[in-house]
Amino acid sequence: MKKALLIITAQFVTYVSFAQTKIATDKPIEADNMRCAKIMGRTLAEFKEELIGNCNVEKPFSTSLSTVLNGDTYFYCCHKKK
Repeated sequence: MKKALLIITAQFVTYVSFAQTKIATDKPIEADNMRCAKIMGRTLAEFKEELIGNCNVEKPFSTSLSTVLNGDTYFYCCHKKK
């Protein structure tokens, strides 16, 4: 069975699909452990550099790209790097 999450904001829609996995967790994810950011006017390489620098990419994360009038806006949510 697949589960899906739909995130809607004023600027864009992000669809994230999660395959069913068995993960043993004793506690829910706390907001202090998560980071969300919007990056405007940067290249893809700069976006990836910031994502890798700020996020624990070994855990699930979400990214999206929105282009309006030839301006790229990147958005991501991830687990903070410790």
